[in-house]
Amino acid sequence: ERAPVGGVDQQHDHADAQSRDQEAEQHGRERAIRERDLDIRQVSIVKGDAKSQSIAAASIVAKVTRDREMVEMAKIWPGYAFESNKGYGTAAHYEGLAALGPCPIHRKTFL
Repeated sequence: ERAPVGGVDQQHDHADAQSRDQEAEQHGRERAIRERDLDIRQVSIVKGDAKSQSIAAASIVAKVTRDREMVEMAKIWPGYAFESNKGYGTAAHYEGLAALGPCPIHRKTFL
C-alpha cells in the first residue's frame, strides 16, 4: 500500500509537476522526472499551470503560502521589504540588502 502524497489520504498513480525544461518544450514532449522521494511516476509538464488544473491550483497555493511566509519573515528580519516584495527583488529590497547584507533566508545562489 502506498503512503499518501503530501498528506492527502488518497491513492495516486502519478504526480504532475510544472517544468521550465526548454529542451522538452522545443521538442513538444514531456519528460519523466524524479523528485521528492515519491514512489509514483512523476511527469514534468512545460507550462503545466496552463495545461493542468491540479498544477494551476498547486501553483496558487504555493504562491499564497510563500506570500504569507514572506510577511512573517519581514517581522523576523526587518529592513529587506520582504512583506512587499514576496520573494522578488524590488528596489526597496535591494536597498535593504546593500545596507544590511544578506540574512539567513537569502538564497546564496541567487545573490
